[in-house]
Amino acid sequence: MSDGSSSSTTESTQTPDGEGARVSASPAADEAAGKVETILAAAERVAEQVRRDGEADADAERRHAAENAAAERARATEEAEAELQRAAGEVEALRAEAFSDVQEVLRTAREESVRVRDGARAEAEQMLAGARREAQALKAEAASDRAQAESDRTAAAEEASTLRAEARQESDGQLEAARRRAGELEGEAREKASARVADAQNAADEALAEARALSEGLRALGTTLSDRAERILRDVQGAHRRITGELRGASGGRGAGDGDRAGGSGAGSPDVPSWVRR
Repeated sequence: MSDGSSSSTTESTQTPDGEGARVSASPAADEAAGKVETILAAAERVAEQVRRDGEADADAERRHAAENAAAERARATEEAEAELQRAAGEVEALRAEAFSDVQEVLRTAREESVRVRDGARAEAEQMLAGARREAQALKAEAASDRAQAESDRTAAAEEASTLRAEARQESDGQLEAARRRAGELEGEAREKASARVADAQNAADEALAEARALSEGLRALGTTLSDRAERILRDVQGAHRRITGELRGASGGRGAGDGDRAGGSGAGSPDVPSWVRR
């Protein structure tokens, strides 16, 4: 570019003198060439400064990006730790609630077992007392029948004695008739008394047999209720052990999961037993 300018200037300044005019135009061309070189040098310096500024800006951007990434990692780590602590608190609360529920179930089962056993015992005692009262009533009725039979026999004996006494005062025929009548009355009275005593004895035997059967049935009922209460208590205790085992397993699984989250991205859910999620 500087060569073209010099040629143009030389051609424009040529005079009839020839060589002298060409020599006089050289300082102007040199000055123009120097300006061009100065401009080029300034442009190179500006370009170098721009390049350096660009590199500095790029370094600053990289440092800023690295600082932002570090801050983001720190924030993510804090959030992950906070999430882990919150999850641990939730698991602990769930475990405490489940333990409280199990204790309540155990307490309710024990109270129900005691209530059923006491109710069965009271009912058995009431039934046994009723059977005893009925047996006593039957015994009293049998004694009353026995006393009535004895009274009838005594009355018959007295009547027979009276008839015998009256018959002695009458004729021999009447005395014989009276004796026969007295024997008949005494036999009838004896048969009635024997029949009443036998009936009373049979009734007493039947009442005693029924009381014994009722007592055995009540004893078997008490045994059955006691076995059922024990089985309910064992079932509840087994459920308590199973739930406690699941809670302990959940606590152990959560500890292992924390280590994995610390080495990974920090995401995930706590290891909660299946029955809690339901």
